[in-house]
Amino acid sequence: MRVHVGVMPTSSDFYDNTPSMVIVWIQKAVNNPVIKYGLSKNRLDMIYYATNFTEINADDYCDQNDGEMAGTAGYFKMDMIITGYLTGLEADTEYFYSVGDEIYGYTDVYSFKTAPLNGKYTKRDDTIKMILFGDMGDLTVDGSLHHSWDNNNKGELGSINTTQTIIDYYLNGESDYTDIISHCGDVSYSVGYESEWDTFLFQISNIATTIPYMTGIGNHEYSYSGMWIPDNVYYEAYSPGDSGGECGVSYNSLFPFANSNNIQSRNNNYHPNTVQPYYYYDYGVVRTIMLSTEHDYSYNSPQYKWFENVLQNTDRNAFPWIIVSGHRPMYSNDDWEGDTSVAQVMRQSLEPLFKTYKISFGYW
Repeated sequence: MRVHVGVMPTSSDFYDNTPSMVIVWIQKAVNNPVIKYGLSKNRLDMIYYATNFTEINADDYCDQNDGEMAGTAGYFKMDMIITGYLTGLEADTEYFYSVGDEIYGYTDVYSFKTAPLNGKYTKRDDTIKMILFGDMGDLTVDGSLHHSWDNNNKGELGSINTTQTIIDYYLNGESDYTDIISHCGDVSYSVGYESEWDTFLFQISNIATTIPYMTGIGNHEYSYSGMWIPDNVYYEAYSPGDSGGECGVSYNSLFPFANSNNIQSRNNNYHPNTVQPYYYYDYGVVRTIMLSTEHDYSYNSPQYKWFENVLQNTDRNAFPWIIVSGHRPMYSNDDWEGDTSVAQVMRQSLEPLFKTYKISFGYW
């Protein structure tokens, strides 16, 4: 089973104003899946009965008639994706858990730590520590071939350095600790070769079973023929083939908390016309707002109004830190017109809000 955890986003349909976590896992066969959890590794005395299941079929993907891979030659059955929502937890507290069922078995026992209360730092050392990055991808550990633009189809070779560094130095305090991971788009680089999502989830499993792994959507998760394209950007900036026909279906199914309309999205099988993959989550004194640079962010668009409303209603006494993240850079010093033209449009639309509400910093 592939398992990862996340902080319950404050924008989630399931958020109940208590310390809460989301656990997502993939199970080949299902009987009565549960999360067993508790305050001791040897006493998992609380049970959550999972009822949120998702299966991805080949015809859920886009642009098959255009030769894109996700629903054709690149299709890979990912089995049942199960999501559990643990609410009413104690703040800044370590919990132990295992997922599965009596018929088909359970995982090992893992642990996670809940966020501090709003406006508080961690009990560990009065800090909040985050690791922020984007554009990682994955690597097959046996060196076998799979699609990648670089490294002769051997995968994103550098990605293993990122995950292994976190495992070696930031999970056990060897160098420091981290409370949360935030990965702002271009997550697995599967681009239609769906087995690479399984490879990616395996690669991050030692991290994501313990540390909340929060994500944002990028072009290589979403781009397809029906995507929004802003005016006045370089013609190659938004390419419909960048996701290989995934059109957000795999990403949104595997990270079902990473949107602002959870129930509606699940009920419509994460159809790209339904999901609003922008959301925010809170961790102590930090509010992180994950925008989608693949969806309309122009003045008075639905996402713009949502973003402005979140900012207007953020208590800066509780959240002196507001971090805003998206995939495509809002500021860029490279010379490719695809980046610079998009950055200019983003600044024209969003920079006034950044200034008005004194955003602490953004990362892209």
